[in-house]
Amino acid sequence: MGAALLAGLFFLPAAGVCAPAAAPAVEVLARRAGVVWGFDFLPDGRILFTERDGFLGLLDPKSGAVAPVEGAPEVWAHGQGGLLDAKVHPDFAQNGLVYLTWSQPVGEGAATALGRGKLAGNRLENWQRLLLTNAGGKRGE
Repeated sequence: MGAALLAGLFFLPAAGVCAPAAAPAVEVLARRAGVVWGFDFLPDGRILFTERDGFLGLLDPKSGAVAPVEGAPEVWAHGQGGLLDAKVHPDFAQNGLVYLTWSQPVGEGAATALGRGKLAGNRLENWQRLLLTNAGGKRGE
């Protein structure tokens, strides 16, 4: 049975085979020393991004300028832990809300947390932690 399936894969009809796609174009928007962990696009085209070490920034893709955003939570940046993902609220233009996930220091390790705040200029305001998991680790898993 396995040999018949394998043989069938080698003899697919030509109509079912797609030509390889062209290589994607790559454009460097900015160079950073940190590890970019997550990002999302604001309605004006800027990019809100996180770095593993806890840096939260705004990138203007037209100029390449990066502005730090103040008010991000303290993170536990070890192994896979740190400032994780960023997501702009679907109604950001009306409410200014952004969501972040991060590894929050807990005891000798960390637990994953979710929070939100209002992006006002280059600062998060009214920061709220919405969730703290009860599964923590010490090794950065």
